[in-house]
Amino acid sequence: MNPVIKPDTINILSGMQGKIPNTDYTSSAEAKPRQTRWNRFKAWVSEVCETFRPVVEMLASIVSTVALFLNAGRRYKAYRNREKAFAC
Repeated sequence: MNPVIKPDTINILSGMQGKIPNTDYTSSAEAKPRQTRWNRFKAWVSEVCETFRPVVEMLASIVSTVALFLNAGRRYKAYRNREKAFAC
């Protein structure tokens, strides 16, 4: 990273200079990461998973709620049948 001195950051009266790093500069010696097919595929899969995550969470919530009500109904029917058996 090379500091860049701009003319408007120089204070002539006190002789101080402000240095602003240039973040856009990349050295030609630095190798850019190469995008392989496997990395592109992994990125695509993670994007698809992130897209469907809210849908899966909602479906899991609905399924657990339905299972809760079905279990409560089954227990109520068993309780009613037990009460009828003792009434005779």
